[in-house]
Amino acid sequence: MHRWFPLRPPCILPTGITTQISLNTKMKSKSTSHIPAFQKFRTINISCLPIFPGPGEFLRSCTAPTYFTSTIHGISSYTMSYLEKARNLHLPDNEDASYQLLAEFLALLPRPCLELDSVAHVVSQLDLGKHKDIVNLCLLELWMYFPQEGPRRDMVDPLVRALSHLSPTSLGNDEKHTLALIKYYDLVSDYQYLFGNVSILKLTELITKKLTVLSSAQALSFVVDSIHVKVAMYYLLCGTDHRKKVVQRYLEEKQVFGLFPLELVQLLEPLMGTALTPYAEFRRYLEYLKTTQYPMATVVTQHEQVLVRKFLDCKMLKLPRYYLSISFDRIQRLLTNDEIELDTEDFVYEIVMAHKLPEGTRVDQVDKMVYFGDDTKKHDPLNLRAKTICDLVNSL
Repeated sequence: MHRWFPLRPPCILPTGITTQISLNTKMKSKSTSHIPAFQKFRTINISCLPIFPGPGEFLRSCTAPTYFTSTIHGISSYTMSYLEKARNLHLPDNEDASYQLLAEFLALLPRPCLELDSVAHVVSQLDLGKHKDIVNLCLLELWMYFPQEGPRRDMVDPLVRALSHLSPTSLGNDEKHTLALIKYYDLVSDYQYLFGNVSILKLTELITKKLTVLSSAQALSFVVDSIHVKVAMYYLLCGTDHRKKVVQRYLEEKQVFGLFPLELVQLLEPLMGTALTPYAEFRRYLEYLKTTQYPMATVVTQHEQVLVRKFLDCKMLKLPRYYLSISFDRIQRLLTNDEIELDTEDFVYEIVMAHKLPEGTRVDQVDKMVYFGDDTKKHDPLNLRAKTICDLVNSL
Protein backbone atom coordinates (compact mmCIF):
# COMPACT_ATOMS: atom_id res chain seq x y z
CA MET A 1 0.00 0.00 0.00
CA HIS A 2 1.31 3.43 -0.87
CA ARG A 3 1.00 6.57 1.22
CA TRP A 4 1.10 9.94 -0.46
CA PHE A 5 1.94 13.33 0.99
CA PRO A 6 2.32 16.85 -0.39
CA LEU A 7 5.71 17.84 -1.68
CA ARG A 8 5.63 21.18 -3.43
CA PRO A 9 3.26 24.08 -4.01
CA PRO A 10 1.75 24.55 -7.48
CA CYS A 11 3.94 25.56 -10.43
CA ILE A 12 7.35 24.71 -9.02
CA LEU A 13 7.90 22.01 -11.64
CA PRO A 14 6.53 21.74 -15.17
CA THR A 15 3.41 19.64 -15.39
CA GLY A 16 3.98 16.01 -16.23
CA ILE A 17 7.48 15.67 -14.82
CA THR A 18 7.31 12.78 -12.43
CA THR A 19 9.84 10.79 -10.49
CA GLN A 20 9.19 7.48 -8.81
CA ILE A 21 11.49 6.77 -5.88
CA SER A 22 11.29 3.51 -3.98
CA LEU A 23 12.72 3.40 -0.47
CA ASN A 24 12.95 -0.32 0.26
CA THR A 25 12.98 -2.00 3.62
CA LYS A 26 16.36 -2.57 5.25
CA MET A 27 17.79 0.32 3.23
CA LYS A 28 20.53 2.15 5.09
CA SER A 29 21.74 5.47 3.77
CA LYS A 30 25.43 6.12 4.23
CA SER A 31 24.72 9.48 5.82
CA THR A 32 21.70 8.50 7.87
CA SER A 33 22.21 4.88 8.90
CA HIS A 34 23.17 5.90 12.42
CA ILE A 35 19.69 7.31 12.98
CA PRO A 36 17.28 4.55 14.11
CA ALA A 37 14.44 6.04 12.10
CA PHE A 38 16.32 5.27 8.88
CA GLN A 39 17.09 1.64 9.55
CA LYS A 40 13.78 0.46 8.17
CA PHE A 41 11.51 2.19 5.67
CA ARG A 42 8.10 1.37 4.34
CA THR A 43 8.05 1.27 0.58
CA ILE A 44 6.66 4.60 -0.57
CA ASN A 45 6.31 6.40 -3.86
CA ILE A 46 7.24 10.05 -4.15
CA SER A 47 5.84 12.03 -7.06
CA CYS A 48 7.38 15.31 -8.13
CA LEU A 49 4.18 16.58 -9.70
CA PRO A 50 3.40 20.08 -8.44
CA ILE A 51 0.29 18.76 -6.70
CA PHE A 52 -0.65 16.61 -3.74
CA PRO A 53 -0.39 13.24 -5.59
CA GLY A 54 -3.08 10.66 -5.08
CA PRO A 55 -5.24 8.05 -6.74
CA GLY A 56 -8.09 10.33 -7.85
CA GLU A 57 -8.59 10.56 -11.62
CA PHE A 58 -9.51 14.21 -11.15
CA LEU A 59 -5.91 14.93 -10.22
CA ARG A 60 -4.45 12.83 -13.02
CA SER A 61 -5.88 15.27 -15.56
CA CYS A 62 -4.80 18.41 -13.68
CA THR A 63 -2.46 20.82 -15.35
CA ALA A 64 -0.28 23.30 -13.56
CA PRO A 65 -2.28 26.54 -13.29
CA THR A 66 -1.27 29.58 -15.31
CA TYR A 67 -1.15 32.85 -13.42
CA PHE A 68 -3.50 34.99 -15.50
CA THR A 69 -3.88 38.71 -14.87
CA SER A 70 -7.37 38.96 -16.33
CA THR A 71 -10.48 38.71 -14.17
CA ILE A 72 -14.04 37.66 -14.85
CA HIS A 73 -16.70 39.19 -12.61
CA GLY A 74 -14.00 40.03 -10.07
CA ILE A 75 -12.58 36.48 -9.87
CA SER A 76 -9.19 35.78 -11.44
CA SER A 77 -8.87 33.07 -14.10
CA TYR A 78 -6.27 31.48 -11.83
CA THR A 79 -8.87 31.09 -9.08
CA MET A 80 -11.53 29.88 -11.51
CA SER A 81 -9.36 26.87 -12.37
CA TYR A 82 -9.51 25.79 -8.73
CA LEU A 83 -13.22 26.49 -8.47
CA GLU A 84 -13.81 24.30 -11.52
CA LYS A 85 -11.74 21.49 -10.00
CA ALA A 86 -13.73 21.77 -6.78
CA ARG A 87 -17.03 21.50 -8.67
CA ASN A 88 -15.79 18.36 -10.41
CA LEU A 89 -14.92 16.56 -7.19
CA HIS A 90 -16.88 13.33 -6.69
CA LEU A 91 -16.45 11.90 -3.23
CA PRO A 92 -16.23 8.09 -3.05
CA ASP A 93 -18.23 6.09 -0.53
CA ASN A 94 -15.18 5.35 1.60
CA GLU A 95 -14.68 7.98 4.30
CA ASP A 96 -10.88 7.84 4.25
CA ALA A 97 -10.70 8.06 0.44
CA SER A 98 -13.08 11.03 0.49
CA TYR A 99 -10.90 12.92 2.93
CA GLN A 100 -7.80 12.07 0.89
CA LEU A 101 -9.39 13.50 -2.27
CA LEU A 102 -10.29 16.71 -0.42
CA ALA A 103 -6.80 16.94 1.07
CA GLU A 104 -5.34 16.61 -2.42
CA PHE A 105 -7.50 19.52 -3.51
CA LEU A 106 -6.41 21.66 -0.55
CA ALA A 107 -2.77 21.07 -1.46
CA LEU A 108 -3.46 22.59 -4.90
CA LEU A 109 -4.50 25.92 -3.43
CA PRO A 110 -2.12 28.86 -3.06
CA ARG A 111 -1.52 30.05 0.47
CA PRO A 112 -2.86 32.49 1.37
CA CYS A 113 -5.89 31.96 -0.84
CA LEU A 114 -7.18 35.41 -1.77
CA GLU A 115 -10.49 34.07 -3.13
CA LEU A 116 -11.14 31.87 -0.12
CA ASP A 117 -14.83 32.77 0.19
CA SER A 118 -15.54 31.55 -3.35
CA VAL A 119 -13.56 28.34 -2.86
CA ALA A 120 -15.24 27.61 0.49
CA HIS A 121 -18.69 28.18 -1.03
CA VAL A 122 -18.06 25.60 -3.77
CA VAL A 123 -16.64 23.06 -1.31
CA SER A 124 -19.64 23.49 1.00
CA GLN A 125 -21.93 22.23 -1.80
CA LEU A 126 -20.15 18.88 -2.17
CA ASP A 127 -22.08 15.69 -1.37
CA LEU A 128 -23.33 16.99 1.97
CA GLY A 129 -25.70 14.07 2.34
CA LYS A 130 -22.99 11.46 1.89
CA HIS A 131 -20.08 12.90 3.87
CA LYS A 132 -21.23 16.03 5.63
CA ASP A 133 -18.67 15.71 8.42
CA ILE A 134 -15.78 15.16 6.00
CA VAL A 135 -16.76 18.20 3.94
CA ASN A 136 -17.07 20.32 7.09
CA LEU A 137 -13.62 19.15 8.21
CA CYS A 138 -12.26 20.28 4.85
CA LEU A 139 -13.95 23.67 5.35
CA LEU A 140 -12.43 23.86 8.83
CA GLU A 141 -8.97 23.40 7.32
CA LEU A 142 -9.70 26.04 4.69
CA TRP A 143 -10.62 28.67 7.28
CA MET A 144 -7.76 27.71 9.61
CA TYR A 145 -4.82 27.44 7.24
CA PHE A 146 -5.58 29.51 4.12
CA PRO A 147 -6.67 33.03 5.20
CA GLN A 148 -4.14 35.81 4.72
CA GLU A 149 -3.99 36.83 8.39
CA GLY A 150 -4.33 33.56 10.29
CA PRO A 151 -7.53 31.60 11.07
CA ARG A 152 -10.89 33.25 10.39
CA ARG A 153 -12.43 32.79 13.82
CA ASP A 154 -15.86 33.94 12.65
CA MET A 155 -15.92 30.90 10.35
CA VAL A 156 -13.87 28.42 12.40
CA ASP A 157 -15.82 28.68 15.67
CA PRO A 158 -19.25 27.81 14.13
CA LEU A 159 -17.70 24.82 12.32
CA VAL A 160 -16.09 23.56 15.52
CA ARG A 161 -19.48 23.72 17.24
CA ALA A 162 -21.21 22.01 14.30
CA LEU A 163 -18.69 19.16 14.49
CA SER A 164 -18.67 18.87 18.29
CA HIS A 165 -20.62 15.60 18.08
CA LEU A 166 -17.34 14.09 16.88
CA SER A 167 -15.48 14.92 20.09
CA PRO A 168 -14.03 11.83 21.83
CA THR A 169 -16.16 12.43 24.93
CA SER A 170 -19.46 12.39 23.05
CA LEU A 171 -18.90 9.85 20.28
CA GLY A 172 -18.16 6.61 22.10
CA ASN A 173 -16.82 3.68 20.07
CA ASP A 174 -18.75 4.24 16.83
CA GLU A 175 -16.27 2.77 14.33
CA LYS A 176 -18.06 4.38 11.38
CA HIS A 177 -16.90 7.83 12.47
CA THR A 178 -13.49 6.91 13.87
CA LEU A 179 -11.48 8.65 11.13
CA ALA A 180 -13.64 11.77 11.27
CA LEU A 181 -13.18 11.86 15.04
CA ILE A 182 -9.40 11.59 14.74
CA LYS A 183 -9.23 14.37 12.15
CA TYR A 184 -11.61 16.57 14.15
CA TYR A 185 -9.44 16.22 17.24
CA ASP A 186 -6.32 16.93 15.18
CA LEU A 187 -7.73 20.21 13.87
CA VAL A 188 -9.32 21.35 17.13
CA SER A 189 -6.13 20.68 19.10
CA ASP A 190 -4.17 22.73 16.54
CA TYR A 191 -6.69 25.53 16.85
CA GLN A 192 -6.52 25.57 20.65
CA TYR A 193 -2.76 25.17 21.10
CA LEU A 194 -1.44 27.14 18.14
CA PHE A 195 -4.01 29.82 17.39
CA GLY A 196 -5.78 30.35 20.71
CA ASN A 197 -4.91 32.88 23.38
CA VAL A 198 -1.73 31.09 24.42
CA SER A 199 1.22 32.77 26.10
CA ILE A 200 3.54 29.76 25.68
CA LEU A 201 3.83 27.52 22.63
CA LYS A 202 3.45 24.00 24.07
CA LEU A 203 4.32 21.84 21.08
CA THR A 204 5.30 18.74 23.03
CA GLU A 205 2.03 18.79 24.96
CA LEU A 206 0.15 19.19 21.67
CA ILE A 207 2.01 16.20 20.22
CA THR A 208 1.24 13.93 23.18
CA LYS A 209 -2.47 14.76 22.93
CA LYS A 210 -2.52 13.89 19.23
CA LEU A 211 -0.69 10.62 19.82
CA THR A 212 -3.17 9.64 22.53
CA VAL A 213 -6.03 9.82 20.03
CA LEU A 214 -4.00 8.25 17.20
CA SER A 215 -3.30 5.23 19.39
CA SER A 216 -7.02 4.42 19.30
CA ALA A 217 -7.17 4.30 15.48
CA GLN A 218 -8.72 1.10 14.16
CA ALA A 219 -6.26 0.64 11.28
CA LEU A 220 -3.78 2.41 9.05
CA SER A 221 -5.35 5.01 6.80
CA PHE A 222 -4.52 8.17 4.91
CA VAL A 223 -5.96 10.26 7.77
CA VAL A 224 -3.86 8.50 10.40
CA ASP A 225 -0.66 8.56 8.34
CA SER A 226 -1.04 12.23 7.41
CA ILE A 227 -1.47 13.20 11.08
CA HIS A 228 1.52 11.05 12.01
CA VAL A 229 3.60 13.00 9.49
CA LYS A 230 2.35 16.30 10.90
CA VAL A 231 3.25 15.15 14.43
CA ALA A 232 6.77 14.28 13.24
CA MET A 233 7.12 17.73 11.70
CA TYR A 234 6.03 19.31 15.00
CA TYR A 235 8.51 17.10 16.81
CA LEU A 236 11.38 18.56 14.78
CA LEU A 237 10.29 22.04 15.92
CA CYS A 238 10.20 21.19 19.62
CA GLY A 239 12.67 22.66 22.06
CA THR A 240 14.11 20.75 24.98
CA ASP A 241 11.61 18.57 26.77
CA HIS A 242 12.04 15.29 28.64
CA ARG A 243 9.05 13.87 26.74
CA LYS A 244 10.77 14.21 23.37
CA LYS A 245 12.57 10.87 23.73
CA VAL A 246 9.26 9.08 24.27
CA VAL A 247 7.78 10.78 21.22
CA GLN A 248 10.80 9.92 19.07
CA ARG A 249 10.64 6.28 20.12
CA TYR A 250 6.94 6.15 19.18
CA LEU A 251 7.59 7.74 15.76
CA GLU A 252 10.41 5.30 15.07
CA GLU A 253 8.29 2.29 16.04
CA LYS A 254 5.56 3.48 13.66
CA GLN A 255 8.19 4.15 10.96
CA VAL A 256 6.76 7.62 10.48
CA PHE A 257 10.01 9.19 9.28
CA GLY A 258 9.90 6.75 6.37
CA LEU A 259 6.77 8.54 5.15
CA PHE A 260 8.59 11.85 4.74
CA PRO A 261 9.12 13.33 1.26
CA LEU A 262 12.67 12.86 0.02
CA GLU A 263 13.71 16.50 0.40
CA LEU A 264 12.63 16.40 4.04
CA VAL A 265 14.45 13.10 4.61
CA GLN A 266 17.64 14.90 3.60
CA LEU A 267 17.12 17.40 6.44
CA LEU A 268 16.67 14.77 9.14
CA GLU A 269 20.32 14.04 9.86
CA PRO A 270 21.26 17.61 10.89
CA LEU A 271 17.93 18.12 12.68
CA MET A 272 18.01 14.88 14.68
CA GLY A 273 21.73 14.41 15.17
CA THR A 274 23.35 14.70 18.59
CA ALA A 275 25.70 17.47 17.47
CA LEU A 276 24.82 21.16 17.27
CA THR A 277 22.43 21.67 14.36
CA PRO A 278 23.59 24.55 12.12
CA TYR A 279 21.20 27.47 12.15
CA ALA A 280 21.12 27.42 8.34
CA GLU A 281 19.70 23.87 8.38
CA PHE A 282 16.95 24.84 10.81
CA ARG A 283 16.13 27.84 8.62
CA ARG A 284 15.92 25.53 5.59
CA TYR A 285 13.42 23.40 7.49
CA LEU A 286 11.25 26.40 8.38
CA GLU A 287 11.24 27.58 4.78
CA TYR A 288 10.39 24.08 3.58
CA LEU A 289 7.36 23.98 5.87
CA LYS A 290 6.20 27.44 4.84
CA THR A 291 6.35 26.68 1.12
CA THR A 292 5.22 23.05 0.87
CA GLN A 293 3.09 22.06 3.88
CA TYR A 294 -0.14 24.02 4.17
CA PRO A 295 -1.03 22.81 7.71
CA MET A 296 2.39 23.95 8.93
CA ALA A 297 2.82 27.19 6.99
CA THR A 298 0.47 29.27 9.15
CA VAL A 299 1.98 27.84 12.34
CA VAL A 300 5.54 28.67 11.29
CA THR A 301 4.59 32.13 10.06
CA GLN A 302 2.75 33.10 13.25
CA HIS A 303 5.24 31.58 15.70
CA GLU A 304 8.52 31.92 13.82
CA GLN A 305 10.29 34.02 16.47
CA VAL A 306 9.25 31.61 19.22
CA LEU A 307 10.40 28.59 17.20
CA VAL A 308 13.79 30.18 16.52
CA ARG A 309 14.17 30.97 20.23
CA LYS A 310 13.34 27.36 21.14
CA PHE A 311 15.96 26.19 18.67
CA LEU A 312 18.62 28.51 20.14
CA ASP A 313 17.71 27.44 23.69
CA CYS A 314 18.11 23.80 22.72
CA LYS A 315 21.56 24.44 21.23
CA MET A 316 22.65 26.46 24.26
CA LEU A 317 21.70 23.62 26.62
CA LYS A 318 23.96 21.24 24.67
CA LEU A 319 27.09 23.37 25.15
CA PRO A 320 27.95 21.99 28.64
CA ARG A 321 28.50 18.61 26.94
CA TYR A 322 31.47 20.08 25.08
CA TYR A 323 32.72 23.07 27.08
CA LEU A 324 33.70 23.91 30.66
CA SER A 325 33.82 27.59 29.74
CA ILE A 326 32.99 29.53 26.61
CA SER A 327 33.08 33.15 25.46
CA PHE A 328 30.05 35.17 24.37
CA ASP A 329 31.51 35.53 20.87
CA ARG A 330 31.90 31.78 20.48
CA ILE A 331 28.32 31.24 21.71
CA GLN A 332 27.13 33.69 19.07
CA ARG A 333 28.99 31.83 16.30
CA LEU A 334 27.95 28.35 17.44
CA LEU A 335 24.28 29.21 17.87
CA THR A 336 23.63 31.46 14.88
CA ASN A 337 26.65 31.15 12.57
CA ASP A 338 26.51 34.98 12.67
CA GLU A 339 23.42 34.82 10.43
CA ILE A 340 21.10 36.63 12.84
CA GLU A 341 21.61 39.24 15.54
CA LEU A 342 21.58 37.90 19.09
CA ASP A 343 22.12 39.81 22.31
CA THR A 344 24.25 37.02 23.72
CA GLU A 345 24.62 38.51 27.19
CA ASP A 346 20.87 38.91 27.73
CA PHE A 347 20.21 35.53 26.14
CA VAL A 348 22.64 33.71 28.45
CA TYR A 349 21.43 35.63 31.49
CA GLU A 350 17.81 34.59 30.86
CA ILE A 351 18.76 30.93 30.54
CA VAL A 352 20.88 31.02 33.70
CA MET A 353 18.11 32.74 35.68
CA ALA A 354 15.65 30.10 34.46
CA HIS A 355 17.95 27.41 35.97
CA LYS A 356 18.19 25.58 32.65
CA LEU A 357 21.98 25.21 32.82
CA PRO A 358 23.91 23.01 35.29
CA GLU A 359 23.91 24.18 38.88
CA GLY A 360 26.87 26.43 39.61
CA THR A 361 26.98 28.00 36.16
CA ARG A 362 28.14 31.62 36.36
CA VAL A 363 28.52 34.51 33.94
CA ASP A 364 31.55 36.81 33.94
CA GLN A 365 30.24 40.02 32.38
CA VAL A 366 33.67 41.69 32.44
CA ASP A 367 35.49 38.97 30.50
CA LYS A 368 32.28 38.05 28.65
CA MET A 369 32.61 34.38 29.55
CA VAL A 370 30.27 31.63 30.75
CA TYR A 371 31.61 29.04 33.21
CA PHE A 372 29.44 25.95 33.40
CA GLY A 373 28.84 24.32 36.78
CA ASP A 374 31.02 21.51 38.11
CA ASP A 375 28.08 19.10 38.27
CA THR A 376 27.82 18.93 34.48
CA LYS A 377 26.85 15.40 33.52
CA LYS A 378 29.61 13.09 32.40
CA HIS A 379 30.18 13.11 28.67
CA ASP A 380 28.86 9.98 27.02
CA PRO A 381 31.20 8.03 24.68
CA LEU A 382 29.60 9.43 21.54
CA ASN A 383 30.40 12.99 22.62
CA LEU A 384 33.80 12.37 24.21
CA ARG A 385 35.77 12.72 21.00
CA ALA A 386 33.88 15.89 20.03
CA LYS A 387 34.54 17.36 23.49
CA THR A 388 38.27 16.63 23.18
CA ILE A 389 38.41 18.43 19.85
CA CYS A 390 36.45 21.40 21.23
CA ASP A 391 38.79 21.64 24.23
CA LEU A 392 41.80 21.55 21.91
CA VAL A 393 40.36 24.36 19.77
CA ASN A 394 39.59 26.33 22.94
CA SER A 395 43.24 26.16 23.99
CA LEU A 396 44.50 27.66 20.73
